[in-house]
Amino acid sequence: MIALALLALMACGRPAAAAWQPAPCSGAPDAEMAERRLLSYAAFDTQVDKRGLGDPRLPSSPGQTELLEHLLGELRAMGASAPRRSRGHAVIAEAPGEPGGPRLAFYAHVDVSSDHPADGASPVVHRDFDPWSPTVLTGGMIAMDALRFPELADAAGDTVITGDGTSSLGADDKAGVVAVMALAERLLCSAAPRRATAVFLLVADGEAAATRRRPWVVRDARADALFVVDGGNRGDVRTKTMARVDAVVSARGSPMHSNGPATHGRAYGREHLSAIDVIGGLLGRLAPAGVGLASGLDPVAQCVHVSGSEEAAQAVLVVRSFDEAGIARVLRDAAAPCAPGCSLSTRRVAFALNETLAEPYAAAARRATALAGFAPANTPIRGCTDGSYASGMGVPTVHLFSGWHASHGPCDWASAQEMARVADTLHRLCLEEFVA
Repeated sequence: MIALALLALMACGRPAAAAWQPAPCSGAPDAEMAERRLLSYAAFDTQVDKRGLGDPRLPSSPGQTELLEHLLGELRAMGASAPRRSRGHAVIAEAPGEPGGPRLAFYAHVDVSSDHPADGASPVVHRDFDPWSPTVLTGGMIAMDALRFPELADAAGDTVITGDGTSSLGADDKAGVVAVMALAERLLCSAAPRRATAVFLLVADGEAAATRRRPWVVRDARADALFVVDGGNRGDVRTKTMARVDAVVSARGSPMHSNGPATHGRAYGREHLSAIDVIGGLLGRLAPAGVGLASGLDPVAQCVHVSGSEEAAQAVLVVRSFDEAGIARVLRDAAAPCAPGCSLSTRRVAFALNETLAEPYAAAARRATALAGFAPANTPIRGCTDGSYASGMGVPTVHLFSGWHASHGPCDWASAQEMARVADTLHRLCLEEFVA
């Protein structure tokens, strides 16, 4: 019998991801429901599969489709208004507010980064967590405590959920999904009046930059403002992100004879100018702006690909800055010194968040965040985000803390109590009066 059971387990793989279905409007404690939801969602293998990003109709991995369908079922069971799949890549549903009130979209992504293995996630629940006593994740023999992860200090006594140390828990951004679904339950299971119509926007492949630029996701939500519930710092109310431009710098040169200098090959006034040397010089000039060296509000220039020969070479750059002047300065430095032998082509990927446009909603978010027990913080995000693309479309966008910590690795974790407080933050926003 044991052998048969083992064979059956091997044939079936992991238990079905959708085994747990919450009872609609159960009234269970918020932290308990947050824990159960995260454990349920972690069972879905939703890691981004770069090989599947080319299909515009479907998420890159089957697990994302499965989780989206699971969430759609939850929202329908709660009685959400107009629950639907949006062109295969998102689930959208609503909780109506007062006529004439604002439409606030709450965004979270269901996928997990491909930076670290996340298939076969094995969540571990640590109750009454003691941050000063090292917790060993046995699968990876990793000790987690507040000395190594200072943010654990504020989780003392909480129910902390981690992976087993071998694969990522996927808390980024399944903690955000938990918070958005908890908000849906609060709104849909209560007859209490609320000012805003809440739009729940759950999206696939949010970690894949190539698929973030999907304006239809924002258009389908028809939102007056977008709150991206995908932050890893307590109290995040962020409105400052970087703009991004991708650039290709091409250089021309002349080959050098293998038997030594020759006199016939002149290019741009120099003998035997190698295109590879030109590109090398370019990268040397840009080094101070490289990832790991630039800091604060400085622009960032990252070379992601180099190819070519002595006669023709090119470098592909990702240039990011908090303002357009920084983008222009980096591009000028990249091309000007090697003219006329260089050409430059650029492609706009994202604009920085429009802070002025977002401020009325950010002010409300700061109030709601403080009332939920977090200290609001607007730390600049040194990169582009899902919200950057919405802001570029003229939609006021604010990034909020979602409850995950130490993302994209084997030590990511979330607190059930914090996820419940994030849901409280979102709930308070739906009661706000907004003057846009």
